[in-house]
Amino acid sequence: MIAKKYFLLGGILLFLIIITLLIAVKSSVFEINYRNEQNTLSTPNDTTNNSEDTVSAIDWQTYSNFYAGYTLRHPPAWKVWDQLNGAAGEDIRIVEPSGAAFVRILWTVDPSIRSPEEVLASVLSYRQSLAVGKDGTKLSDFKSEIIGDYSVKFTASGEFILNDISYRFEERGEMITGGIMFIKRGAATPATFNAMRPITQTIINSFKPIELQ
Repeated sequence: MIAKKYFLLGGILLFLIIITLLIAVKSSVFEINYRNEQNTLSTPNDTTNNSEDTVSAIDWQTYSNFYAGYTLRHPPAWKVWDQLNGAAGEDIRIVEPSGAAFVRILWTVDPSIRSPEEVLASVLSYRQSLAVGKDGTKLSDFKSEIIGDYSVKFTASGEFILNDISYRFEERGEMITGGIMFIKRGAATPATFNAMRPITQTIINSFKPIELQ
């Protein structure tokens, strides 16, 4: 009887040890997968936001664009301008009252772009259009990164001319298979760029696809 009792206790103890080891292995695998996912999501568009790069958006207004499928927030005094006279469109600007700064959100779609190679080629074509001086652009920097098998994200900075006024800009963009591309550009005159940047970056950071809210 004693031997049988010890045998049962030993079996129970062995079972508990096996269960504990299985849980530990699953936890380790989950942690590794989570870290890999986080590393994959780290792109040139991701910025480390600190208090110097953003401002409080508590009293800001919300703009919703159901046509392109996103919302963002902006200071009450900043006005939303688009080519459709107030209707949600593909190309909108949120403009500072004096016109010294603005954020531009550009949404385009080209269904003919179906493969990852075509996505990358389209992004490189966009880079080339900036590099050759489209809209008086002087490109200072352009970085891109392939994300998985369906997306290319990129960042750019430089200067351009709009209505005979020079602006500095920083932008983030992404194109995915199916030819959908978003470009979010913060711009300001050279004299006001550093002062306006926390506001334009906060507007850009507030951008959210409607279906994810």
